Amino acid sequence: MTTISVVRSATSHGLCEAVIDPALLEFSMPSFQTFSLCLASFLVGTAAIAQSSSSVVTTASSTTVINACVVKLSGLTRIVDSQADCLPIENFDSWNIQGVPGAQGPAGPQGVPGATGATGPAGPTGATGSVGPAGATGATGPAGPEGAAGPAGAQGPTGATGATGATGATGPAGTIPANLTALSGQLGPNGAYSGPTTFIYPANSLCMTGDVVLSVNGYGRGALPADGRLLPIQGNPNAFSVLGNHFGGDGTTTFALPDLRAFAPNGLQYSICIDGIFPTRI
Repeated sequence: MTTISVVRSATSHGLCEAVIDPALLEFSMPSFQTFSLCLASFLVGTAAIAQSSSSVVTTASSTTVINACVVKLSGLTRIVDSQADCLPIENFDSWNIQGVPGAQGPAGPQGVPGATGATGPAGPTGATGSVGPAGATGATGPAGPEGAAGPAGAQGPTGATGATGATGATGPAGTIPANLTALSGQLGPNGAYSGPTTFIYPANSLCMTGDVVLSVNGYGRGALPADGRLLPIQGNPNAFSVLGNHFGGDGTTTFALPDLRAFAPNGLQYSICIDGIFPTRI
C-alpha cells in the first residue's frame, strides 16, 4: 500500500481529517465523505459566527476568509490555514464566506420597562442666599450676679516726705553697766600695742590661713597684725583667696586685713595668719 498523509483543518466543530493518497492525488470515498461533512460544518459554523457579528461589515476579517489548496489536475480541494500548506502540484485559493450586508430590518417591539435605578448622589449645595434684615432688639435681660473681686492693683508711688516734726524732750541719761565700763577700761586705745613686730610665726605648722590669734608677741612674718593694712594680691594668693576684699582693697591688685586693734586688751595684739595651711573647702 502506498504511503498516506493526514491533512487536518480546524472548524467550529473541532478538527476534521481527510486521508489523501499522494500517488493518486484523490480522496478515498470514506475520506471524501468526511471532508465534505467537515467543509459543510465549517461553512455553517462560520456563517453563524458572521451573523452574530455587527450588522455592518465593510471589510473581510481573517475569521471570514477560507483558504484552500486545489489539485491542478483533478480540481480536488482541501481546506488549509495558509498558502504555505499547499503542495507543488496544488494551487492556492481563498474566498470570503460573508456576503454584502443586507438592509436593516424593522425595529422590534419596545421591551418591558426596566426596574427603576438607584437614586443618584446628591448634587452640590447651592450658593448661600443674601442676609435677611436684622430683627428687632429684644428686651434687656435681668442683671447677672456680681462677679468675684479682682486682684489688688499695683502699689502707687510713694508720696512726698512730710515736714520734720518738732524736737522732742531730752530723755534721761543712760547708765553704762559696770562690767562694760570695766571691760572698756581694759581695752587699749587704737594702736595701744607698742611692742616689736619682729617675731616669726611658724604658720606652716601651727595655723590655717585666715586664723586670728591674740598674743603679747608682735608677729611680722607668717602672721601679721590685724590692723587693716593693705596687702598686694600678687605674693599672697592664698590669703586673698580666703579673705577676698571683704575688709577693703580694690579686689584687683590689693586686699585689706581686718582691723581689730580697738578690740585688743591692753598689752596684747590680734594677729592674722596669712601664710599657713590652706583650709580644705567643703
